[in-house]
Amino acid sequence: GKWIELQVRGCTGHHHHRRHHHTSIRARVLSRRPPGPQFDAAGCISASRFTSYLLEKSRVVEHAEGERTYHIFYQLLGGASAEQRRELQLLAAADHRYVSRSARMKVHGIDDVDGWRATCHAMRAFKLGADEQQLLLSTLAGILHLGDVAFERVEIAQQDDGSKVSAASAPRLECAARLLGVGAAALERALTV
Repeated sequence: GKWIELQVRGCTGHHHHRRHHHTSIRARVLSRRPPGPQFDAAGCISASRFTSYLLEKSRVVEHAEGERTYHIFYQLLGGASAEQRRELQLLAAADHRYVSRSARMKVHGIDDVDGWRATCHAMRAFKLGADEQQLLLSTLAGILHLGDVAFERVEIAQQDDGSKVSAASAPRLECAARLLGVGAAALERALTV
């Protein structure tokens, strides 16, 4: 019911802002407001209405001091099983650049481990299959690893300087590429000049 709507909205489409726990951003969220979703005899959603919110892409890569990025990243890092952490090659939150500034920040009323359990429950309640759940986890982890990629300047004669992935962060690039389902060389070409 309403709890599932709030959980799905809360984990993927919200972040912690200094003034608000859940500042709205753009995401397609199943609405429980009338007429709300309709369910068939098997309990599957047969009709529904969606509400849209504005997503701030910049919120993933930068956030002000005292703020957190999207809750789902902290939930994944705090609640993933040892097997999931191994498979996704997750580091400690403090070691992933996108969340490192706020990794130790505690927000009153938010428990990332409980949030992860609730998010997993919501995915099952919405009947996301194992492959779909794995795709979501791989994408989230891929984004975290992509944030750990560092770049070096490349001097190009008679042009503006270019860039390349630093040798030290090549393993993060390869991990991000694998998790996102793209080739590492293609990903590097897309990210560099």
